[in-house]
Amino acid sequence: KEVITKSKVSLVHVFDDPSSPQYSALTWLSDVDELHVPWNETDWIIQRFLVAVLYFSLDGDNWNDAYDFLSQSHECKWRGIVCATNSDGLQKVHAIIISDNNLGGSIPDEVGAFSYLASLTLNFGKIQGTIPASFRNLTKISYLSLYGN
Repeated sequence: KEVITKSKVSLVHVFDDPSSPQYSALTWLSDVDELHVPWNETDWIIQRFLVAVLYFSLDGDNWNDAYDFLSQSHECKWRGIVCATNSDGLQKVHAIIISDNNLGGSIPDEVGAFSYLASLTLNFGKIQGTIPASFRNLTKISYLSLYGN
C-alpha cells in the first residue's frame, strides 16, 4: 500500500472504502496477484495497479471476456493492453483497446497516470460519467474513442 500511496496516483482516502475500485485493485495486488512483483519495482507495481484499477472501475467482473486481466502474466500480455519499451528498457502501457465487452462503471481518475498512453479505446459499453480531469496529464495521447457508451 505504501508504494501506491506514496506515488500519489490515487487519493489516499479511496483506500478507506472497501467498495472502491482502488481498494479492490490494491487488495488484488497485495493479497491475490500470483505474479508477485518485487516491491522494489515501483514503476511496475504502479502500472499493474493502474491496470487493475481500470478493470475494477469498468466493472470488469461483469465483462463478457476477462481479456486475461488479473492473470498471473505480465499486464502487457493481457489482451487489450499494448505496451512499448521506453528509453529505460521498461515496458509501459502505450494503448488500451477494449470494445464490445460489457464495460460498465466509469473511467477512473487514475487513467491520467499512464504517462506513455497514446491511444485509449473503450467502445460499445455502458460507461457513464465524465472524462476525468486527469486526462490533461496524458501528454502522449493521440487517439481517444468512447463510441457507443
